[in-house]
Amino acid sequence: SLSLLESFSLQELNSIVQKAVEDLPERERTIIQMYYFDDQNFRSIAEHLRLTESRISQLHSSIKEKLQKHPLLREITGI
Repeated sequence: SLSLLESFSLQELNSIVQKAVEDLPERERTIIQMYYFDDQNFRSIAEHLRLTESRISQLHSSIKEKLQKHPLLREITGI
């Protein structure tokens, strides 16, 4: 039998991830958008947001943890 995660289509998964990202504060959304969708590195994101590259790295890590704990994503991953 398929796991809950395997039962979703790619389009459905994208929609769920997009909703979770939309729930983030603006700066965090910007970091995710620039890194994953606009293919920007931490240096260019740092310049855009006037932060250090190291701070972007820290924020990126905390955002990933936050997303992993998001109710929509926890439900489908079973974590």
